[in-house]
Amino acid sequence: MKKIIVCMLCICIALAGCGKEKNVVKEKKQKEVLHLITKGKDLILKNLISQKIVNKYKLGKKQCAGSIIELDKGYCVQIYEANRELKNQVIQGAVVEDTPDESEIVKASIKFFDKKLRETDTVDVTKLAKERKNEELLMTSYTVSPDGTKIAWDTGEKILCYNKETKKFTKYNQITKKDITAENIIFAGNNKLAFYGTKGESEEDTCYGYFDLKNRKIYTFIEKKYEAFSLNADARYVWINDGENPNTKTASGKVPVVDTKTGKNHLVHLDGIESAKARISEDGKYMIAVSQTDEKSFRVRQYDIKNEKMLKEKKYDFHKSVHVSDMISINNGKSYGIIYSTDQGDKLEEFKLR
Repeated sequence: MKKIIVCMLCICIALAGCGKEKNVVKEKKQKEVLHLITKGKDLILKNLISQKIVNKYKLGKKQCAGSIIELDKGYCVQIYEANRELKNQVIQGAVVEDTPDESEIVKASIKFFDKKLRETDTVDVTKLAKERKNEELLMTSYTVSPDGTKIAWDTGEKILCYNKETKKFTKYNQITKKDITAENIIFAGNNKLAFYGTKGESEEDTCYGYFDLKNRKIYTFIEKKYEAFSLNADARYVWINDGENPNTKTASGKVPVVDTKTGKNHLVHLDGIESAKARISEDGKYMIAVSQTDEKSFRVRQYDIKNEKMLKEKKYDFHKSVHVSDMISINNGKSYGIIYSTDQGDKLEEFKLR
């Protein structure tokens, strides 16, 4: 079991814009794109179009927030409560989180909110862990189905899936039966779990695919000499991004994609570093890729997936340093919002598909 301080540091990095989980809501007629973050003791819901704060949720003095997951009808947030007051500090304008270690955690929960950040439900993970006599649930990363009805934890030997409606757990060991060690799992739709990891003793290759919770069938694929960094999914497609090599300032240029409707995979080839920040369009026809080679600009391209031909390119230049953190579908999939962080917080640029 990883120590809580390591887990919380990873969570802070994720909330800063490098995480694997999405935390925004699709816009309505290009008038609002909602973005949920933590800042100090507050959960803040912001409209990236108007730059106005829509709502705030204040945490208790002994509480801190973990990972945030976007749902179809809102959000869910992991909340930890310590046995002491947590005092965040501001150093040179940046908030330094006071995170409790494992021995200080007295309660872990997952809170559910609607699209306006109004609390709708709470799952007491501490209580569930005691009932199942499985303390791993407290510190293990989790994923939630888009409809908010299922919560899944990968405990190593098996995946535990909790149904909020029936209040029952189901155990799945199909991934480990295939000699696969999953490094990350997320829901692809409401009844499939996407994953990537390693198979057998090979550490140079990436094994990826998805597991169907209904028929318990698993679909696996291997990408040779490929190191995955983040796992992404929508209602139909699963895709993987690799990471930037700090020495060469580039990436593999390869984006593995799985179509969960057909059960087939294919590999999309991009221009080097683009594979670190790329996503498939909702209709599966295009790949949208972001390339950032300097601090004050980034480039966005649209590719036709069938022939890998570039259809459109646009460069965005700024006067100050920026960092691209996420890319989301807006305007019913006709545009994609590029979320980037600045010293004034997160902002958004729209990239319209050709």
